Amino acid sequence: MKKDDHLESFKRLQQIQEAIVRIQEYVRDQSFASFCQSGLIHDAVLYQFSVIGEAIIHVENEKLDKYDYPWHKVRSFRNIYHISLPIGPSVLIS
Repeated sequence: MKKDDHLESFKRLQQIQEAIVRIQEYVRDQSFASFCQSGLIHDAVLYQFSVIGEAIIHVENEKLDKYDYPWHKVRSFRNIYHISLPIGPSVLIS
């Protein structure tokens, strides 16, 4: 891997971390019911998941391969968001 690839992965991992922090902030005081009723919070969380999905595409596979995790699911969330399929709150919570 080139040095630039490592730097790009690092930047993208920072974006993912920031998105996770934002999601946590958005839902901190929300019950599942209040989350489901708030379109604003739902849309904000959905957007942050799309940020994560886009960023993970640019993280080096050698970094991701260190963890037994279904990264394809994270990547595919970006695709679902971009084709504007309706995503209900229960999908975001699980």
